[in-house]
Amino acid sequence: MKYAGKMERFLSRGREEELVCVSVKMSRAMYAQLVQQAFQAPKCYPMPNRSEDRAACMEAELGMKIGCGMEMMYQQRRKEGLEGKGSSWEAFKESLEGSGYFEGLIPGSKEYQRLMQNAEEYY
Repeated sequence: MKYAGKMERFLSRGREEELVCVSVKMSRAMYAQLVQQAFQAPKCYPMPNRSEDRAACMEAELGMKIGCGMEMMYQQRRKEGLEGKGSSWEAFKESLEGSGYFEGLIPGSKEYQRLMQNAEEYY
């Protein structure tokens, strides 16, 4: 929850961030769970006034919940050092090692790190 309070990645400009409407496909059960989940909006999130437009407020609240979930997942992966790397990354890295991409270099050496950075950029 602490990551959702900051919204560093998905709401970096805070209240100045432009909100746009998009369709998000989900099951009825997922939608019901999302609607029923009680969740306080982060201070930086630009929530519309509840009394003015109930529909806009509901849309913003659903978007806020999805955005906070994305932020929490992103920050957790970043903390674990897995940002942008799924299970296929390990398979990709192993295939590089198996094909001799690292040319017997010692892990941690400058040349190894340069090749690893190239591989990460390509991936």
